[in-house]
Amino acid sequence: AQLVDGQKILIERRIGGEDGKKAGKWEGIPGQDNSKTKKKKDQINSGFDRQVGGYKTGCVGLFNLGNTCFMNAALQCLSNTVPLTQYFLQELYAREINRENKLGMGGRVASYYGRHIKEMWRASFPVFPRGVKLVMARKNPQFEGYQQQDSQELLMSLLDGLHEDLCRVKEKPYVQIPDSNGRSDQEVAREHIECYLKRDRSVIVDLFSGVIKSQIRWPDAPAADNRKFEAFNMLSLPVPEESDIRVSLKVMFQNPDRAPLKVSLNLKHNATLMAVKEAIAEMKEVAIPPKRLALCDVTNSYVFQFLSQTLPLRKLERVDIVAYEVPVFGAGEGEEKKADKSDMTIKMGKWFDVKDRLGGWYRGVVIAMDVEKRLVKIHFEGFSANEDEVISVDDDRFRPLDTVARNRRIVIRDELLIPKKNVQVICLHRRMVPNQANFFNPNKPELFGLPFVLFIPSDITGAALYELVWEKTRRFTTPPPLMKRQRSFFEALEQDGDAKKDKDGKQGEGNEKKEDDQAAGHSQDDDSPFPPFVLKFTNKSGKRSSKESWNKFSFGSPVEFNRTKLSLDDETTISIDWNKNFLQKYLNMEELLSVSDHLSVGEIARLPEPKVDIKMCFKLFTETEKLNDEIYCSAVKKHLKAEKKIELFSAPPILVVHLKRLLPRYKIQTYVDTPLSGFNITPYLTKSASEDISIQNISNALDQSAEGKTKGGGG
Repeated sequence: AQLVDGQKILIERRIGGEDGKKAGKWEGIPGQDNSKTKKKKDQINSGFDRQVGGYKTGCVGLFNLGNTCFMNAALQCLSNTVPLTQYFLQELYAREINRENKLGMGGRVASYYGRHIKEMWRASFPVFPRGVKLVMARKNPQFEGYQQQDSQELLMSLLDGLHEDLCRVKEKPYVQIPDSNGRSDQEVAREHIECYLKRDRSVIVDLFSGVIKSQIRWPDAPAADNRKFEAFNMLSLPVPEESDIRVSLKVMFQNPDRAPLKVSLNLKHNATLMAVKEAIAEMKEVAIPPKRLALCDVTNSYVFQFLSQTLPLRKLERVDIVAYEVPVFGAGEGEEKKADKSDMTIKMGKWFDVKDRLGGWYRGVVIAMDVEKRLVKIHFEGFSANEDEVISVDDDRFRPLDTVARNRRIVIRDELLIPKKNVQVICLHRRMVPNQANFFNPNKPELFGLPFVLFIPSDITGAALYELVWEKTRRFTTPPPLMKRQRSFFEALEQDGDAKKDKDGKQGEGNEKKEDDQAAGHSQDDDSPFPPFVLKFTNKSGKRSSKESWNKFSFGSPVEFNRTKLSLDDETTISIDWNKNFLQKYLNMEELLSVSDHLSVGEIARLPEPKVDIKMCFKLFTETEKLNDEIYCSAVKKHLKAEKKIELFSAPPILVVHLKRLLPRYKIQTYVDTPLSGFNITPYLTKSASEDISIQNISNALDQSAEGKTKGGGG
């Protein structure tokens, strides 16, 4: 039952006799005719329960206004911040609304948030936070509309809006922050906090504001002193990147009788897909060289894209990867000589990876040369002629093409042992299902199972392609009796051709359509000698034809079942439209969907979940950072290389911590272990921290001093 100490349990008793005439009424249910449960409105909506066991009210949900779960998360966190919610439930905010503050919203943020909190804590059903959404959109246009936004950014903006609307300083004076000048941290911190409180004082400051110590050091000027003590409402802590990363993928073998194999790997967080290939090659059950593994991103039963082995693995954590085995071709077939990229002879029209004046590497071509001065003019791909540069051939600014350039072109087939005449053809399993939403077309295509990839000559015939697809699907198909007796589809094709010769050349339209359907596999009986499926050219998602225009609403263009050679492009997608009767009688769906597990799957699953302690985040936060730009040093009157160190000097009563997980095009997924209760902030404060020097203590001291002066003046 998941009960905890101090938890309250409501026991409800049915009211009424045994005859059941009044059955259905319960004690404790609002709206029932029971005088014992009637309470005054102010008693029901009294807010927090002061007894042990939690809250009486306020435990209600928030409706999404579009995709506003980010806002609901922030509002629920603030709603369960006891001192702030009591402040609004007791309507103390009404006395402190500052409508004259130019940095505020005229009290609208505080008013709308106050109404929202009252509604949450007086309701027994989910609430629509429309007022807060409206006022936050007015304050910050970023939150207009109903799209997903960052929860931390909204919380910061909401706290700032509440602070400015409830600021007790009516007119903010200009304040000059004094320099540290070698004085103690306590003295400098007190001065900086007092300067801050001259402009900013509110309930938000009382509850959420702490102080960080920021210090800049110049290694070439050790005597220089630059320390600042700044207030904060939210502490942003970096999260250490994972030391290891776990990935699971499936391996599809060339042997059609072997089911796909699921493997799991534990690799370094900075590993690329090349490390995945190498790890798979070392498995005895697989033992496929990296050059014969094609990696694909498979989603919804189709191949979304082929993946280069140079991609970082950490950017593909949520991608379903499938490794397809490339067949072994004849001697030397898969080892054609590629262009020699190590040839660095500079000549007109030749391409290189070139470093520009700003230090970035881009693809560039030689468009002019001065042999005597040993100068060349480079045009960078994707840039205008104004960005062309004249570079000396003796400069170390040239690299072989497509090795280090940011815009380098990666040809994935160059990473594999595939003959030049062969192409990669993607085959999708497809069936027709009823489509009730479309009046004009009663059926729609549906994909199922894992797709497979063929590495075949681009000029393969249609009949040979049907034969090869049938061979690849034999593990989960049982051919009908007549198909078992025939040697191949070629035999059926020849028999069909001989039958046509005996007929008159002129045939009716109906007979012609019937033969076309039979040749393409549309009409299927159990004794049919033709394939139990139709191959169709489709787009990569298998939803429409890749050969016909979109306004034809075609689900695919059939591949003719004859000896005519095709002209296939690389990464062509072909859908296998299975015959409905065959699909029900002879295709083993359980076998098609089956995937066997490698021993590594269980071994990786038994490993403990990687996590870091919150102290590691604080340690990273306080590490010294080397600044890229030079900073002006007043001691020596010039710009110098500098270092910056940030430390926590004073913590607020309520510390809001933001874990910075987002990196460029990557999100750190590390679990951060944080205690839910009894968290002690003292070990993370700087050594010079003092309990007496905090925003809250100095603010109270200023209030007491002001009260003493008022009483003294009044006496």
